[in-house]
Amino acid sequence: SFRRIFGNYLTEREFGEYRYLAYAVNQFFTNGGSRCYVKRVVPSDAFYSCSEEKAPVIFYAKEAGEWGNKITITITESSQYKTQILEEVQSNPYRYRVKNTQGFSVGDVVFITKDEQKFYNKVVDVDDTTITMEQKFAEDIDVTIPQLIVSVSQIDIHVKYDMIEEKYEHCSLNRNSYDFIEQRLTKRSLRNMVKSLLNMKSINLTKKIKSYRKWSAG
Repeated sequence: SFRRIFGNYLTEREFGEYRYLAYAVNQFFTNGGSRCYVKRVVPSDAFYSCSEEKAPVIFYAKEAGEWGNKITITITESSQYKTQILEEVQSNPYRYRVKNTQGFSVGDVVFITKDEQKFYNKVVDVDDTTITMEQKFAEDIDVTIPQLIVSVSQIDIHVKYDMIEEKYEHCSLNRNSYDFIEQRLTKRSLRNMVKSLLNMKSINLTKKIKSYRKWSAG
């Protein structure tokens, strides 16, 4: 547990007089100690490493300091639920009759794909055969085109720090869902997402995305 949280033995060349913690803890137990309390201390002006601020979802390291620079996050699309749009029932609000509504819930971020471009929307109502969207997908999209598919936006999140890895599958952008990103990542050892920006116009999950640290100090 100590090595996982605080790291291993440090070299004199790189850390000098600040290298003794691991040795001290080891000797404490070697000499009969049974319970050791270790508190990590960082400067008062230390920052939390974070991912790119312009991304739809921003990740912050759970603790401040330079250690967060070693964290990498890989995000991939993993939509489980999708259905075919059969017709536009009403233009405002934007209601669509679909083949089935299984897996669709109020608050879900959804998307359709046309010419390899994704258009995002948000579900505001669901019944047996129709889904009501927050806005029109796009002015130039004919929703009656055969095989036009609407999918619930879900993502897999792979977090890595040195030899430690955590994976969260089928995370949702819906704040009301049990699989909402923040709910899934809360209280984990590596990450704690403290801010999310779900801007329909900025979401882009069409390719494999890798979010790296942005800055840190301490």
